[in-house]
Amino acid sequence: MIHDHLGLEVTRNLDQTRDGGYDLLGIPGWAVEVKRYKTAGRSERREWWQQSLAQARDAGLLPVVIYRLDRQPWRAMVAWQDKDLFPDGDLRGVADIDVELWFALVRETLN
Repeated sequence: MIHDHLGLEVTRNLDQTRDGGYDLLGIPGWAVEVKRYKTAGRSERREWWQQSLAQARDAGLLPVVIYRLDRQPWRAMVAWQDKDLFPDGDLRGVADIDVELWFALVRETLN
């Protein structure tokens, strides 16, 4: 899906379990965490975001959580543009967007 939309070859970060880090390598500027669950509430999404923030900070990259729930389309969680409005870990400062909009954001950062 990422290759189809961005033309990038990405690989799974196989060392993440041992060394920590984000799930996908190969998207310049982004630390990509991927989740696939049957269902997820606000608390699960908050945990995902906290994990993504920590991994992105360590790598000096932008955090994103790409996730899909059963029978739902892929979504992306990204930081809201105004970082002064909410503290980093506050889920209210996260935009939950269609994954295709995230692809458009990535294309903008690549240009």
